[in-house]
Amino acid sequence: LLFLFFFFLSSMSMLLLPLLLLCCSHALALPPPLVFVPGLTESKLQAKTVGVPPCNDTTSWREVWPVPAFHAEEEYLCFLQTMYLEFNAVNETFVAHPGVTVDIEDFGYLRGFLNEAQLFINYEVRGWIHGLNFYGAPYDWRLPSAGLEPYYTKLQALVEHAFSQHNSKVTLLSPSGGPQVALGFLHRMTQEWKDKHIAWFIAESPVWSGSPLTLETVISGYDSQSGPFVKQLSNDTFSIPWYFPRAGETNSTWGHNETLIHTPSKNYTAYDYDQLMTDLGEPQRIPGVNFVLNDPDLKDFAAPGVDTLVTYGYDLGTPEYFFYSVDFQQNPLQKIPLPRVVNATDTGDSVVTVRSSLRSLVWANDQAKLGKKLLHRSYQGQMHAFCLLPLGGRCFDDVVTLIKTGQIPAPTPHSAQHAPDVV
Repeated sequence: LLFLFFFFLSSMSMLLLPLLLLCCSHALALPPPLVFVPGLTESKLQAKTVGVPPCNDTTSWREVWPVPAFHAEEEYLCFLQTMYLEFNAVNETFVAHPGVTVDIEDFGYLRGFLNEAQLFINYEVRGWIHGLNFYGAPYDWRLPSAGLEPYYTKLQALVEHAFSQHNSKVTLLSPSGGPQVALGFLHRMTQEWKDKHIAWFIAESPVWSGSPLTLETVISGYDSQSGPFVKQLSNDTFSIPWYFPRAGETNSTWGHNETLIHTPSKNYTAYDYDQLMTDLGEPQRIPGVNFVLNDPDLKDFAAPGVDTLVTYGYDLGTPEYFFYSVDFQQNPLQKIPLPRVVNATDTGDSVVTVRSSLRSLVWANDQAKLGKKLLHRSYQGQMHAFCLLPLGGRCFDDVVTLIKTGQIPAPTPHSAQHAPDVV
């Protein structure tokens, strides 16, 4: 009985703690509210299946990402059926197999992320409280922004809730693949709404112009152990093409004369994705890939219209093009050996080249016209998305200080040379 009594008290305290903190938040001087939009594949996914062989029919949600343990071939095949998306060119939508429903977990909370504990503890010690002034916004990472309209509605409501609870503007914090999703959200909001609700948009290690690594993913996978699995999953969803290197003739895109994929008899640039999909035996994906690449959020790349900080790492070897030892045989089952990798001359953060992260320099004039700041800060030797972690170096503290006090971090050497501030 004594155990039950204390268990009851403990349970009640966990339920009442957020309410007590909310009532006393002004006295506690909490930091401004923060909404976290995660990177690619960092959101947990759950599914239901009905009439989808070889899956068992389910009436309750089962977690499908992170990848569950497979005890039989049928379970692996069911996973692929569950994650699969195809593009409907008639109404320009992405659809799952009939009978499959996929959703995110715990929207508004960090439990919807793969590494929630590691993420939260770093901000908890700086004064943020999960569910009170630190919110999570997981999304279905299989989709580009064009397929996330219901998510954006929920994200708007979450930001408005955070704003109303604290009477304080909200910071959108997002690493890696997340800034592109967050940018799509800001494009859909009116300027009046953004002026009222958003304090800062912080884009850490963004992939504005894509990454050549995504091409290796759809061709061969990126290591010998998981290569076939990664290749299959990348070709069964539509987020990866959203991060293909962007074609263009600017300093932040890939031109006609820049070969990304070399094979013995054919080379491919950012202008050759139709041919690449055909040669990989995936011609049915071409309409969907082109739709994704023409998505205006990243094609037109309008300014966010809010105060913005872009952080990026540099001076690390970062892949830029690949040499494959075989030609592609227009067979999706072809086992393509891993390529020889050549790193970029402008370096990067080991995943994204500097040119991609600095694409946001084109926003300077539009941000200035709106009276919005645009800052870029470089961090030598910082790995991709490591600004989220204190061990990443100065970047983490710069971001926390900016959110809490509004103090703009001092210019860093690379960004001071290549990315002048708009203030």
